[in-house]
Amino acid sequence: MLSSPRGTTASGFAPRDRPVRPSAPAGDRETAHPLLPVCAEWVDTTHYLRFVPGSQLPASPGQRLRARAGQLLRSLLPPRPLSRRQVLYELFVTALVVGLGAAVGYGELDTTGGRVLALLGAAALMLARLRFPALALSGAGVLAGFVQIGGIPLLVATSYAAGFRSSRWWRLGLAHVVAVTAQFVGPWREREFQSYHLVFVVAYVLLFVVLPVLVARSRAQHRALLDALRERNAFLERERLVVSNQARLRERTRIAREMHDSLGHQLTLVSLHAGGLEIAAELPESQLRAVRVLRDGTQAALQELRQIIGVLTQEDDADRGQPHTLDDLDELFRRSREAGMDVRWERLGKPFPLAPAIEHAAYRVVQEGLTNAHKYAPGARVDVCVRFSEGGLLVDVENTPPTSPVPEDVSSGGQGLIGLRERVRVAGGRLAAGPTMDGGYRLAATLPDEPPTNPPTAAEEGPGVPLPPPESTPAVGLRVGIGLALFALVGCVFLTVLVTQDLPAGDPVQRSLYEQAGVGQPEQDVRRKLPLNSIVARDDVHEAGGPTPAGSFCEEYPAVDEPLNGADLVAYRFCFRGDKLAHKEIVRVPSS
Repeated sequence: MLSSPRGTTASGFAPRDRPVRPSAPAGDRETAHPLLPVCAEWVDTTHYLRFVPGSQLPASPGQRLRARAGQLLRSLLPPRPLSRRQVLYELFVTALVVGLGAAVGYGELDTTGGRVLALLGAAALMLARLRFPALALSGAGVLAGFVQIGGIPLLVATSYAAGFRSSRWWRLGLAHVVAVTAQFVGPWREREFQSYHLVFVVAYVLLFVVLPVLVARSRAQHRALLDALRERNAFLERERLVVSNQARLRERTRIAREMHDSLGHQLTLVSLHAGGLEIAAELPESQLRAVRVLRDGTQAALQELRQIIGVLTQEDDADRGQPHTLDDLDELFRRSREAGMDVRWERLGKPFPLAPAIEHAAYRVVQEGLTNAHKYAPGARVDVCVRFSEGGLLVDVENTPPTSPVPEDVSSGGQGLIGLRERVRVAGGRLAAGPTMDGGYRLAATLPDEPPTNPPTAAEEGPGVPLPPPESTPAVGLRVGIGLALFALVGCVFLTVLVTQDLPAGDPVQRSLYEQAGVGQPEQDVRRKLPLNSIVARDDVHEAGGPTPAGSFCEEYPAVDEPLNGADLVAYRFCFRGDKLAHKEIVRVPSS
């Protein structure tokens, strides 16, 4: 063992400073809270915190800081934990979106540092969309406003995530406002807004922002509906199982009562015969002792049977009675005919002795069939067939379609067939029930001549609750694939039009206006005279002519007064720099 320094204890406390556990009064020792050894070190109220069982020690500043950091980290994670497959999927989608953006190009970013920042920002927004979808959509809109076409994949991905994951419309609305505003002020932050810009921005927003959100909201609502249906069906299935188990237990209780009555009767007879043998004088003493043991054992077994099963006789006493036999069917048919039911029945095959449980089960099958026909098929004819065959008995009850409307107050708990199926199962038989082709109903049971020693375990028979389709089926996947393909096709067409279409052609400018504009004139004065629309999406026009001043922004307008002289187009170019007209020239585009 390790020795402690002189004057100290193993815990490190000096003897005079070691807190002493207060002793409880003699009458309260059993009720006092027992302290663990480590807790007993902190009982002194002068120097240490008094530890009360169930309380918590105050956290240190470091512990509070770590707790807050943990809460912040958990707030940044997705609300639902992701599986390994989902993590790989999200990483793949992030890489795909960022890669597509880089492949398309970031036209407005001329520096390498700007492109790297755009790539990192796109990756961060792709990951942020899992936890903050609306915020990610706003950030993607701002980034797309700067990088133009390169931000389309990111904008589509974040728009879809916002529509699918965000449940509050005000967040989506605010995110859309930010994204749309960024599209107006981003690409044209250094240019005068033209009327055709509005057409492109509206088409851009509708196709790459609004449409993904609507598709995602539709899918989210569809999934929520399926989840609600699955939850409801699971609840109904559990309720059906509970009702089935209750009916099965009630039927087992009735069977146990019948066993109690029958077995108790037999044991009573055995006890009486044993008592008669005991008083017989001609038996020797050894046999009398054996008879006495037999009588005592029989009485003890009867008493134990009454204690175990006799309590079941306290419930449903109206259902008690001797087991029915096939001979009781005549009385059952007579009562049914007196109630106005058209019953026809026949017995086929050569009768042979059956166990009481088998005959009673057959009687219950016929009784249940007649009861159901009386309740749910008024005016129908009922045909009953009892067939003796090799090794068993076949009972068949079939009714025709009802000829009168079913009363509205008739309700079905669905427990009669469940209890009957349990009784037939215990007897070793099988029960089948269902509608017929002509609209009637049929109830049939096959029963052995003797019940089995160990009946088969109960199977969940009967109609269950239909489940909704799974989350993903081939048909659903095909529709989604076709939709995505059409969406991609429309997007490609839009990009093609956006990049290559020669629209608008621009508003014409006269020679007099070109001559009035002088280099060094304020930009505002020149633009006040120029028309609204200039030539756009014409690389041949933008590349024609001489060199333009560095750092200037140029616009071309069709020249209506200039002769072509073999050129395809003649335009006036105006270049602005520092809020002044820095350069102007006549541009001739050669004919192709």
